[in-house]
Amino acid sequence: MTTTTDFSLVCTEMGAHQACLSFSGTLCRTGALALESQFERLFGYYKYERIVLSIESPGGEIDGLEYVLRTMATWAGEGRVVAVRSTFQCASAAAFLLAMGQWGKRRVDRATFVLFHSARIDSSSMGGMTAAYSTNLSQALNSVDRKLLDVLVNRMLIQTGSGQRLADLIASRVGYLDHHWMEIAAGLSTLTGGGDPRKPAWLKSLQKWTREGADPNKLVLELKKHLQSLLQHEARMDLRQAYALCLVDEIAGVLDADSPQRESHKPVRLHAPGTAPKAVSVPVTVPLSVPVSAPEPTRKTRRRPVDQSNPGAHSMPCALYRGRLQSTHTSHKDFQ
Repeated sequence: MTTTTDFSLVCTEMGAHQACLSFSGTLCRTGALALESQFERLFGYYKYERIVLSIESPGGEIDGLEYVLRTMATWAGEGRVVAVRSTFQCASAAAFLLAMGQWGKRRVDRATFVLFHSARIDSSSMGGMTAAYSTNLSQALNSVDRKLLDVLVNRMLIQTGSGQRLADLIASRVGYLDHHWMEIAAGLSTLTGGGDPRKPAWLKSLQKWTREGADPNKLVLELKKHLQSLLQHEARMDLRQAYALCLVDEIAGVLDADSPQRESHKPVRLHAPGTAPKAVSVPVTVPLSVPVSAPEPTRKTRRRPVDQSNPGAHSMPCALYRGRLQSTHTSHKDFQ
């Protein structure tokens, strides 16, 4: 445990497969050296392969950030990884450290304050300034911004494997956000704020250059331009935008790195898992133009008993049979 007026660093867990560190405060040079010492102890002495670094910081010095990134890169060459996450505040240098953590495991909470901004100089350390000094200072700060963006984007390219895969990954995340915007916005609601259900301008801007199969070279240029505008804007970042731009991989309880993949491979179910499908009753309708009536009963022919005086009459229908008898009877009277 290391505690100063600027920061606090504590090893909170030493499990069977990973160790956990908690860093709170300014990411200064002393804090960077303290992190290096903990990495050496946990990676070098205890032989852990993974460290989870929880950071709550308003930012810090560019020198301290660069030193920590170099230390992490050295251990990465030996197969050791640092997963970075934040719960409450992750701004400035701490935000860049979060983005450079273990790919696929960079996690924030739904209410985490995430802020990226351009490099700046503390005005308290500056005395009188001439025009020439101001110009040189502006060029130096712009150079720092460009190098930070190059480091950030190059890491994205290395982790995905190619510009095309990075383009496809960003396109899949943007598409997933677009299709599930209302659901995700509801999941980001907290007591102090909530996800805006309206689709913002940044989402429409990303959709223009992040379509499936987009030119990877053009996408990298557009990505850098977009990140540069975010640095100059210096405002709290929408966590959904950070997710779309691959600056974070997980918003606890809302999104994770595999959300778009699960959506594209989701099976179609006709019934709930583990239950039998329900019988579906299909109503039968009869067109109004077709009259429906009861079937006509079958007419049976009734036969009368055989008359011995006229044996052939039994084979005729009743009406004809009666007519024949009447005609025969009349003729009989005439002969009398």
